[in-house]
Amino acid sequence: MAPANEPTDPGPARLDADAGTHSGTGQPCSDCPPEQLVEGLLCSHRAMTAAHRRLLDLVAELDRREVWRAEGAPSMVSWLMARCKVAYPTARDWVEAASNLTDLPHLSSSYERGDLSFDQLRPLAQVAQPDTDAQLAQNGPCWSAAQAQDVARRARRISDQEARGQFESRRLCLRARRGGGTIEGQLPADLFATVHSTLGRLASAFGKDPVTGAYAPFPQRLADALVQLCQADLSAHGDPERPTVVLHADLSLLLGGEGEAELECLGPVAAATAHRLACDARITVSAEDDGCCLDLGRARRDPTTAQRREIARRDQGCRFPGCGYRRFTHPHHIRWWTNGGATDLSNLVTLCVRDHHRCHEGGWNIEGEASGELTFVGPEGQRMISVPSPTWKGPANRLRPRAK
Repeated sequence: MAPANEPTDPGPARLDADAGTHSGTGQPCSDCPPEQLVEGLLCSHRAMTAAHRRLLDLVAELDRREVWRAEGAPSMVSWLMARCKVAYPTARDWVEAASNLTDLPHLSSSYERGDLSFDQLRPLAQVAQPDTDAQLAQNGPCWSAAQAQDVARRARRISDQEARGQFESRRLCLRARRGGGTIEGQLPADLFATVHSTLGRLASAFGKDPVTGAYAPFPQRLADALVQLCQADLSAHGDPERPTVVLHADLSLLLGGEGEAELECLGPVAAATAHRLACDARITVSAEDDGCCLDLGRARRDPTTAQRREIARRDQGCRFPGCGYRRFTHPHHIRWWTNGGATDLSNLVTLCVRDHHRCHEGGWNIEGEASGELTFVGPEGQRMISVPSPTWKGPANRLRPRAK
């Protein structure tokens, strides 16, 4: 029996009048008026920021003591990712904010009271100084998160060294995905402004869809603008050595029958896509039976463009076991040209720069045929097997007895 001076616990369905929720479940009370729910949300947010301010204090102290080192983590960010199960951006922002708030008592107090959200606090703490701390804490609650970022951006001064670093960190990553690909990149402000302005202007020029009568979403029009720029460049340079979109398709498919088609390094495409790409494409016919039409024997040492495309299709990157690197690769003569090797598909294998070096100066040898099973033999006698891509439909891509 509960003591007379203590209320009986009503259980998980007890209504928390201040927060407007069922305290046991955290679900909004359906019969509470909206203003009570709003007040409950704001109270919860203030409690959350107060708790998060305490968390940042702990992050700063643990980082100061380098507790993460004792547990084998490379940094406080990595330690938080492992211990708190948060993503890298979240852990990074916590560590940065915790460090910045050490000398900013006014912003710290404002955040603890719930006057600032973390999205307001983070950019302001990046640029605040002890002499601007009080002013930013006073004005910050009046700004939106986007406005706080603008204030921080204006207050930040970019040195020449930082500008050089931003330029050196420019990048564009093209990642093939099943059914397409993704593009991700980073540019310094001036280059981003150029790309943003150009793609924005082209995207804005696209008219309404003639079928639906509506504009496509702007992100789609930006994608169309980027593709349009690339297509214009391809059209302006007809040289086959220039960058080219390569489609491998069965002749029967292009003639309206059955067959398969694939984009080089990206995989299968629909029959209708193959027909569309073939409308204005430069077509090279390869009658694949025994593969001899692409073999050159000793007529020339350097593989032709057609050979290189077929080798790339077959190998899908460096054939050294465990590598698969696609960039900066070379067709390597398994039996060296200087030793009488032929420039045939079966004697040409794709190797990256590092593994090409291994097979010349590194003491590695290759046994077998590139269109079938290859055995890479190391200088210490280690043996590793490599076979062509299982999606390659070359004439020699069939199971062969394994070398004993």
